[in-house]
Amino acid sequence: MLKQIERNFIMESLHDFGWTPEQFESELTNRFMRYWFLCDGNTIQGYVAGQVLFGELEVLRVYMHPRFRGRRLGNSLLKRALKDVDSAFLEVRSQHQVAIKLYQSVGFELVSVRENYYSNPQDDAVNMVWRKEEIE
Repeated sequence: MLKQIERNFIMESLHDFGWTPEQFESELTNRFMRYWFLCDGNTIQGYVAGQVLFGELEVLRVYMHPRFRGRRLGNSLLKRALKDVDSAFLEVRSQHQVAIKLYQSVGFELVSVRENYYSNPQDDAVNMVWRKEEIE
C-alpha cells in the first residue's frame, strides 16, 4: 500500500505521461502493480511503476522529478527495480531519446518499432526488452 506522500508524488507526475487520476486510481487495484521509489530523506526524487508477473516486469512509467534529472539517479532507480525480476519489457516514444538512452544504459535492447503508434504528437513506439543475464 502506498503512503500518502507517495500517492501525491505519483499524482503530480501523471500529466507527463498523459494519465488521468482515474487511471492511476484504477491501477492501484491491480495486485500485480509494483512501485520503486528513490528518496533522499523525506524527499521523493523519482519512481518506477510497473506490473510484475511470473518474474517479468512491464515498465509502465519511470519518472524523476525535474530537480533531480541529469544526475544518473534514474539509472540507479531502474537497476533497483530490475534486481527483483528475471526480465522486463517496455514501450517508449521514439522521440524520447533521453529515456531510450536510460533504458539502454541498464541493458534494454530494441526489439521492434510500431510506426505511427502514438498521436498528439504523432510518433513511433519503440519496444525494448531486458534479461537479467544481459547485465550480469
